[in-house]
Amino acid sequence: MVIYCTTNLVNGRRYIGLDSKNNPNYLGSGKAFKLALAKYGKNNFRKDILTHCKDIETLLEKEKFYILRLNAVNSKIYYNIAEGGGIIITRAVCQYSRSGKLLKCWNTISEVENELGFNNSKITAVAKGNYGRRTAYGYVWRYKEDDFNKYPVIPQNKVYQHQKIALSKRMTGKGNPMYGKNGINSNRYSTVNQYDLKGNFIKTWNTITEATLELKINNISACCRNQRDKAGGYKWKYFKDIVRSS
Repeated sequence: MVIYCTTNLVNGRRYIGLDSKNNPNYLGSGKAFKLALAKYGKNNFRKDILTHCKDIETLLEKEKFYILRLNAVNSKIYYNIAEGGGIIITRAVCQYSRSGKLLKCWNTISEVENELGFNNSKITAVAKGNYGRRTAYGYVWRYKEDDFNKYPVIPQNKVYQHQKIALSKRMTGKGNPMYGKNGINSNRYSTVNQYDLKGNFIKTWNTITEATLELKINNISACCRNQRDKAGGYKWKYFKDIVRSS
């Protein structure tokens, strides 16, 4: 990961940018710079490395630092038209078990969301170590360039025990949204069926809560209400809806 300065060998104008892969063939991507690149050709540009960075956060900070220090946005010598430091870079993310076993690496967090139905903001929070969040959906997530032990991980039994107790208290008596309801609105109709993405039946769960705690999957109810296509890599349907349609 580097901050670089690309110089136009014809007129001396320059461009400050970042390169997360340190690709020698990558010269820059600013709008004004691209126009110049098309006009003069790659052979008339030279790329020099200003500094190396160990992580994305530092890379963004350093890009902004050099652009401001050199007054690149306001100077006619430079092609830069923005202060930098706010570029969104897609980062590969790896999925681990709590014990540290690598399960899979994904090209982007959005790819995880599209395939498994997991909320990308929660995965991002774990990967960045934000808000003290240690896991998301029962897994530990780390950016590919980061070590598994970059942030501490709470053992599984300690993580979920307090969640189960809190959920049990919230769903007891009047705290349960189904309290006092009968017939078709009874708790027994929160039973859900689990299917694979091809629609093949897998299992019937007595309640959404049971499936959520056992599989560590959120958004099951949203799937049953047709607000999401899938959750945790599965399709879900209320048992009551299946009964009505049969």
